[in-house]
Amino acid sequence: MRKTPQGLLPVVPYDQSKYDGIKMGETVKVTLTSQSERNVRFHNLYFGGLLEMAADYFEPQGGLVSKEEREFLKNFIRFLERATGKQQPGLRWAYGQFVATAKASRASKVAQPELKRHELIDELHRWVKEESGLYDVIETPSGCHKRPGSIKFNRMSEEEFDMFFRGAYNVIWRFLLSRKFKTQEEFDNILNQLMAVA
Repeated sequence: MRKTPQGLLPVVPYDQSKYDGIKMGETVKVTLTSQSERNVRFHNLYFGGLLEMAADYFEPQGGLVSKEEREFLKNFIRFLERATGKQQPGLRWAYGQFVATAKASRASKVAQPELKRHELIDELHRWVKEESGLYDVIETPSGCHKRPGSIKFNRMSEEEFDMFFRGAYNVIWRFLLSRKFKTQEEFDNILNQLMAVA
């Protein structure tokens, strides 16, 4: 929040979404912590810019059939093609049909929770940290798991944040926005416009 003549106002839409979750008349306890302008700039750039755009363009798809399952099926098709010495268009068609059917079948059994804007951004934030390599590997009895690291702005140097931001930018571009924009320059222009308003 930022203090203005109108009172405390959210800094970016992500903050507004968290505030919107409070019911009219509800009493909440708030802890005030003063933030440096550097932290506010980081917050605007990451939560108000990059993750806002990711949330705007994110369309859930494909997650019900894992990357590992797809790769296993593709490797099996490649194995059959090598064994026969020729491409198998029928198998490739069957692969697409099988994956689409599996997605539809699984989607009918899995209810996607209705996420508020800030909840979606929080989930994207966790995903971006993992995909950009900001995690620790923890060994448990059921195997190794990734535990996302922290990007608390007041604990990161500017150089550390810049390195994380570049990684996050690349993940969001590669997995989400490269399909939505013709070029990275077009994406950068829209991101810059969004940041100019924030």
